[in-house]
Amino acid sequence: DPPDAGKVAYVLTAVSPTDGQEKISGQLWGSPGQQFVLGNAALAAQLQDGVSGAALAGQWVEAWEKLTDGSQVLRAKRKTDTAGLAKFDLDGLGAGRVYLLKAQPYLQAVSSGELTTAGTRPLKTGKLQVQMLDGRNGTPYAWSDVTLLEKQVDGSLKGSASLRTDGTGLLKLDPTQLGVRPYVLRALSKVDGKQKDSPEYAAGGSYAFTVGGAGLTVRLIDHVRDTWLSGQEVHAYEKASDGTLTWRAVRTTDGNGLALFDLDGLGSGKVYVLQAQPFGYSVKSDAVSATGFSGFRVGKLQAQVLDGQTGQGKGGQTVTLKRWQADGNHIWTMSATTDAQGWVKLDPPDAGKVAYVLTAVSPTDGQEKISGQLWGSP
Repeated sequence: DPPDAGKVAYVLTAVSPTDGQEKISGQLWGSPGQQFVLGNAALAAQLQDGVSGAALAGQWVEAWEKLTDGSQVLRAKRKTDTAGLAKFDLDGLGAGRVYLLKAQPYLQAVSSGELTTAGTRPLKTGKLQVQMLDGRNGTPYAWSDVTLLEKQVDGSLKGSASLRTDGTGLLKLDPTQLGVRPYVLRALSKVDGKQKDSPEYAAGGSYAFTVGGAGLTVRLIDHVRDTWLSGQEVHAYEKASDGTLTWRAVRTTDGNGLALFDLDGLGSGKVYVLQAQPFGYSVKSDAVSATGFSGFRVGKLQAQVLDGQTGQGKGGQTVTLKRWQADGNHIWTMSATTDAQGWVKLDPPDAGKVAYVLTAVSPTDGQEKISGQLWGSP
């Protein structure tokens, strides 16, 4: 006969023999026929690593009841024992009430699905495990942001979760549609900060994803002056076996003339060609097939056009570069315009190996004038 029985609510608590935990009754108001059931048949979660099958001890497991309106109410939570078991004394199992067991020992929550009877249910977590590696050196891709993407029916990728690796670089995941739809991980290269996508993961298991490669460091160099060229765009093209070039990336050189690239397959059979336009005219590098450092030397043929009256550089002068021929029928190669100081800096084929000449119309007599042989530097 507690005070105000029938006017205020009370609860009973007792240790359940099912799980050894304190159980709390529903509200008791003092009316007859109220019951507090202890020792229901246990609903137990067997929490396991989804790849190794190892029992996960000391992890929280929650029991949620699903109500008739579809909402869910947390009824109890337990930590797993040394065998990975968490037992619950839940009312109404086998009598129409519905429960779900939930846990999140790793990065994503897992759920048992709807349960209506007592018993032990395996609850596997971390069914997709991916060891993330830094492509520069093979060390763990540690403390870094990663995006999980779900592949849609139309082939597009939709963001599913934003994740962050720990110090080991290992991701233990539980995508909701794993086994139904493929998933992809997306991370940024430590070389150039550009996105890299993993292969598709269509089923659970243990995988490795190496983010990017060792990288290519390109230094753009004025060949004649041997100085670095900063603030210049360098483009990378993949070269197919038939010689076809496909654009893949562009970077801008920094204050030291450096541009960093992380190019797929470089060092593993793929070949790339670099292209820049530092002096107003496009120039391509030799084929690049290995990671590491590459010096991209440009402006191998440089000549200054002088004003015959003043001896000063003649800026804005249109000139034509021709491949020298002994019979005087020189072969057109390209047209160019001198810079403010009268210089043209060009990269004709075989510079340094064959002779070229410049031609321009003389302001003195209006006739074409031809320079001496220009060889450039290989």
